[in-house]
Amino acid sequence: MGAVSRAVRTPSRIDRDFYVSQNPPFLLAGGPNFGSEKLLTFEWGYNARVPVFPHRIEWDGTLRYVDALTNQGVPRYVTLDLRLG
Repeated sequence: MGAVSRAVRTPSRIDRDFYVSQNPPFLLAGGPNFGSEKLLTFEWGYNARVPVFPHRIEWDGTLRYVDALTNQGVPRYVTLDLRLG
């Protein structure tokens, strides 16, 4: 099974009103150039049950690719989750 998900977070008024100070610490972000945050995720998963006498083996795997476009850069990552039980 697989899925494709997309999410967009539009900036609120408080996001656009804040700004980044030129001196450390840089605790606040935002300002008039604060744009939308976008997330695109692809997921594929599979599970199986194998009857092995006298027990039953089950395994489950998920592969996930995440592309998150934010104001700070473009982080991308891939995760692989495996479970055996």
